[in-house]
Amino acid sequence: MKTCLITGVAGFIGFHTAHLLLENNIRVIGVDALTPYYDPAIKKKNIQDLRKFDLFTFHEENLLSMDFSSLDQSIHYLIHLAASPGVRFSDQREKEYIDNNIKATEVLLDWAKDQSFEKIIIASTSSIYDDRNALPYSESSALLPKALYGKSKLRMEKFCLDLKEKYNLPLVLLRYFSAYGPRQRPDMALHIFMKKLTAKEKIEIYGDGLQSRDFTFVKDVAQANFLALHQNNLPNIINIASGSRITVNDLIEKLFSITGLQTQVIYTPKLNEESNHTEGDITLAKEKLNYSPSYSIDEGILLQWKWIKTNLI
Repeated sequence: MKTCLITGVAGFIGFHTAHLLLENNIRVIGVDALTPYYDPAIKKKNIQDLRKFDLFTFHEENLLSMDFSSLDQSIHYLIHLAASPGVRFSDQREKEYIDNNIKATEVLLDWAKDQSFEKIIIASTSSIYDDRNALPYSESSALLPKALYGKSKLRMEKFCLDLKEKYNLPLVLLRYFSAYGPRQRPDMALHIFMKKLTAKEKIEIYGDGLQSRDFTFVKDVAQANFLALHQNNLPNIINIASGSRITVNDLIEKLFSITGLQTQVIYTPKLNEESNHTEGDITLAKEKLNYSPSYSIDEGILLQWKWIKTNLI
């Protein structure tokens, strides 16, 4: 039986990735510091649900201070998802983002380089791309992150690739594009919109709503992680996206249509640290991972809405 170590296992993508691996009889050792970036009770609920699997074990640890010798040494895979997430306001919390996105990865990989992992998957982000690139962004598109979040991830990428070359590590960086779906972080746009809608409160949009995003359903992201575990000779970097984009205004209209609810939309000045548009070229993901997004934006919104109604209303 194979074993996978997943950092950030209590988070949004971490939960779905762990759940998929456990469903496929891969033992999961989960690590998470349960940091209060958002309510830790949400993360604890994710851990509680994962504990229903006998093949799941959990360590509440900060990677910066963790004693890795306490882990089972027969670990075959590593999926590193732990990080301080989010573009908005990241510039105001520099130490947190440097510690959790750069230093923690350095500590983890300094240990990992001496292990015998079959595959190491590192989570990166579309936020590192220069949004003046032509769409869709390919893995070779220019990089110029606006906010500290993206800058910290870019520094992390460079460290990972240097270490991969030096030690011949079986490492791949997956750049995720705007994950959404059930259990989405409460600070993310679609989660906020749905809660405002149910409370009959105004939905606030930064900018004119014409900015667009490549929204990727979280189970497609988890599937990409799973597929990457089982493929050899992967390129250094692979985009994980839906391969299409939608404006914020159109997203709101879909939300109104799918839920049958309406509320007022107000527009406020755009935040400078946010990109105008994102869209991922997923040619490499299709060719190298056999990745194919399974969920349309309509299906994904409906599934997230059903989860919101069941769990938060």
